[in-house]
Amino acid sequence: MATEGNPMSTSDPLQQLFPLHGPYDPVRTTDAAHLIDELVRYLAYATRHEPAMPGPNEAYELAGALKLAAGKLPQALRQMSARIATGPACPESTLVIDTLRDASAAAGTLAHALSDVQSTLRDLALRDLAQGDLAQGDLAQGDAGPDATVVGFPTPARRLAA
Repeated sequence: MATEGNPMSTSDPLQQLFPLHGPYDPVRTTDAAHLIDELVRYLAYATRHEPAMPGPNEAYELAGALKLAAGKLPQALRQMSARIATGPACPESTLVIDTLRDASAAAGTLAHALSDVQSTLRDLALRDLAQGDLAQGDLAQGDAGPDATVVGFPTPARRLAA
């Protein structure tokens, strides 16, 4: 079961299929990449439907999870590049190494952009919450300040890290 700060525990079926500390082999590694592809495909379908992401709070959580995933891609791509670099030198391997480095930088840019998206979504969700409460008379004008929180949102000092 996933817990805060530890999205995968040893009882998680995904952790059982792909243990973080190995064993490692080419088939399992490629299978993990194919699984990522299928999960992104699922997200592409799911996010077309309102129940999957009905508002800013859910979008915030999704953006945060995607930010964390994207934040790990640069390391994996750099390590792929290093593996290619240890092989025999040829013009094609140099091109692959350079392209993987470019992909790593692009993944880092994606993670940063998702962090910006998440911050904006947090602000939108807080504003929606405050407006809903104001309409019901539960909050005085301005009570949802910069330190206000929404259930499931980290406080500003605990923003999710990549």
